[in-house]
Amino acid sequence: MSNLVAYFSHPDPFNPEGDGESEPPSGYVQRDGSVIGTVQVMAGVIEQVTHASSYRIQSKKIYPSNFRILEEITKGEKARGDRPDLREPIPDLSSVENVFLGYPMWWMDAPMAVYSFLEKADLSGKDLYIFAAQADYGLADTLKTITEAAKGAQVNQTPLAASCFSTVEQLQQEVVSWLYRVNS
Repeated sequence: MSNLVAYFSHPDPFNPEGDGESEPPSGYVQRDGSVIGTVQVMAGVIEQVTHASSYRIQSKKIYPSNFRILEEITKGEKARGDRPDLREPIPDLSSVENVFLGYPMWWMDAPMAVYSFLEKADLSGKDLYIFAAQADYGLADTLKTITEAAKGAQVNQTPLAASCFSTVEQLQQEVVSWLYRVNS
């Protein structure tokens, strides 16, 4: 059985000098002296536990760490229904059976680059598992919209919605528990 973790995590490291922020915003965690996205932590756990390969969904557009600027850009993308070009080509999925799709919740939705991935990837016959980081408001309608966008995939209806305020240890525990539940 071949597994792939496809995930969107804020693509650029937290840069307090360049972005005018003194503290990392929610959705980032401290690990090994650096600040990384919550979804990236979750994806790493899934990759390790399931022996999956990974594909980081990244828009060609570089997003800022500054929350106010990021908010303006991403709200505009959502309002227009943008499908940003992806930085890297989607890997060959012909031998993949299970796809774990992860993203942070941005404005009650997945980032638009996730939909770019879903519209370009051939997920026919794949089992799709959804995991996301959210700010205590759940996944909104993303389970439904992703199910509609993931043509031909069997979308597992038990997604993981972890809090973006969790510690690395809490995220690790949540992900392992979730993997056990969906694979039982």
